[in-house]
Amino acid sequence: MIDRIPDRLTLAKDLGATHVIDSSALVSTLEDAVRNITDGQGSSLTIDTTGNISVIRSALDMTAIRGRVILLGMSRQSIDIDITKFKLVCEISLHSPQRFQL
Repeated sequence: MIDRIPDRLTLAKDLGATHVIDSSALVSTLEDAVRNITDGQGSSLTIDTTGNISVIRSALDMTAIRGRVILLGMSRQSIDIDITKFKLVCEISLHSPQRFQL
């Protein structure tokens, strides 16, 4: 669980989250923090609820090979993503209730 609101991080731990990251207190990149706690593998499941473009990009970068990214929040701005990088190299599955234009 990654958030900058302490109460949400505490709730996540109470509900069984194995790791929490306070994004307001990072000394490295978010991707580095996730890879550090996953022994360099990355997240097997990454869910973004913000719709923030930089967070969506981070979600894709921090997800492990053969991992899944679920986008629940969606920005009204367009985002350019090199899908071939994720489909062919990393085998990441991208899921969203939103419609994508490729």
